[in-house]
Amino acid sequence: MLVRRVPTLGRAVRPTDDLRPLSALVAALRRFRPHIVHTHTAKAGALGRAAAVLARVPARVHTFHVHLRQGYFSPAKTRLVIQAERGLAAVTDRLVAVGCSVRDDLLAAGIGRPGQYAVVPPGTTPRPHLPGARRHASSSAFRTTASPWPRSDGSPGSSGPTGSWRWPARCAAPFRPPDS
Repeated sequence: MLVRRVPTLGRAVRPTDDLRPLSALVAALRRFRPHIVHTHTAKAGALGRAAAVLARVPARVHTFHVHLRQGYFSPAKTRLVIQAERGLAAVTDRLVAVGCSVRDDLLAAGIGRPGQYAVVPPGTTPRPHLPGARRHASSSAFRTTASPWPRSDGSPGSSGPTGSWRWPARCAAPFRPPDS
């Protein structure tokens, strides 16, 4: 996999400065011609999805990792982010939420439609004693090729705050079609 840095892409939102990384992303996508663009984080996700639309990438996916109202942005910025995300959701094929509560928060804010969402369980901290775990060279974090999810009963799923293997069913329950 080839990874290219976009040196002009910074964390701060500066509309005039953000045109450079947007045009760089559009140019890169037009050269590469991917079938799908999957973005993460607020600003890179917004620029990546906008670039994917401009470059006519057929499928666009965005993952939300945190609650919008968690205090990451000021109240005024949160309102702007919600407005922007509503527009971006309209041009995004699939929205992924890390946890049901993140999805529910986004839907309550009018971002996307229930059918657009896929929910993945929040991860747990990888355990350094798992096979395949190793300390990452640039930090004290551990990276692992083994599943970081504890398995007390042999089933896939977390025994942490999300519960057990029943977690996906509880998560999807509010969105089941009514019985006919």
